[in-house]
Amino acid sequence: MQSWSIFGLIALYLLFGSGAYLFNAYAIRDKNATLASLLEIAYPLFIILFTALFLRKIHLNLTGFLGALLILGGSILVVASRSK
Repeated sequence: MQSWSIFGLIALYLLFGSGAYLFNAYAIRDKNATLASLLEIAYPLFIILFTALFLRKIHLNLTGFLGALLILGGSILVVASRSK
């Protein structure tokens, strides 16, 4: 019975992982690779956000907070430089 839960987790990983790659390919096709790569670079910010929302825990120390600010600042700079 324990192997069924492992198979279920593998199936969920394949389902959602394939969906993530599919949406990334659509983003590259419809926008450009630079903007699509920003989503991949910024995924730690989404992890922090979802951890805070769903688990009500924040595991950021000063170094992690500075790294999150650098990721956010870099993403904003790239988007601002590309806007018309």
